[in-house]
Amino acid sequence: MEIIGTILSYVFIGSIVAFFIVRSKNKKGTIKNYKKDKKIIFITMISSFILSGACYLLSPQAKQDAIQDAREEKQEAKEEKASSISSSINKKEEKNEKASIDKNLDSNLSDYKQALSKFPSKTNNAITKAYVDNDLKATVIVLSDDITSSDQDTLKTFVRTTYTSTQKVYNNFKPFDDKKLTQYIYIKDAEGNDLAESNAFGQFKYLG
Repeated sequence: MEIIGTILSYVFIGSIVAFFIVRSKNKKGTIKNYKKDKKIIFITMISSFILSGACYLLSPQAKQDAIQDAREEKQEAKEEKASSISSSINKKEEKNEKASIDKNLDSNLSDYKQALSKFPSKTNNAITKAYVDNDLKATVIVLSDDITSSDQDTLKTFVRTTYTSTQKVYNNFKPFDDKKLTQYIYIKDAEGNDLAESNAFGQFKYLG
C-alpha cells in the first residue's frame, strides 16, 4: 500500500509538471488538442492526489501515526490534569500554611500577654501593670510610686533592668503579628509619664 501511495504521489507531481509544460506549449501554439490534454492532466492530478491520500490513510504508517497522536493527546490530558491537581493542592497547602501561621502568631501573643500579667506578682508589685496597648501596638510597663520616688540612679537602674527583662520575655514569645504588636516597649510611672522607651532601632532609651 505504501508503494502504491508513493507511485501515485509521483504521478501527482508529474501531472503538475505536465500541466505547466502543456500550458507553455499552448502559448506557442504547438498543441492542437490543448483543452482535451488539459482536462486529462487535471483529472490525473486530482485522482492521483486523492488516491495517494487514501493509500496513506490505509497504510500501516498512518495507523502508527494515528496511534502515536492518540497517545500524545492522552499524555497531554494526563499532564494537564496532574498540573491542575498539583496547583489545587499547592493553593490549599498555602492557605493551610497561612492559617497555621496566623494561629501561631495569635497563640504567641496570647502567651506573651499571660506572661506580662505575672510581672506584678513576680516583682512584689514594684511593677503594678504590664500589658499590650492595642492602640500603640506596644508593650507598656507601669512602675509603682515606691520605685519612681527613688533617687535617680536607683530609678534608672531599675528601669533599665525592667526594660531588659521585658525585652527578653518579648523575644521568647515572638514572632508576633506586627499589626497587633511591635517591638516597642514603654515604661511609665503611675501617672502615665514616660520613663523609658524603645528608640527607632528597638534599643533602650531612658527619659527619666
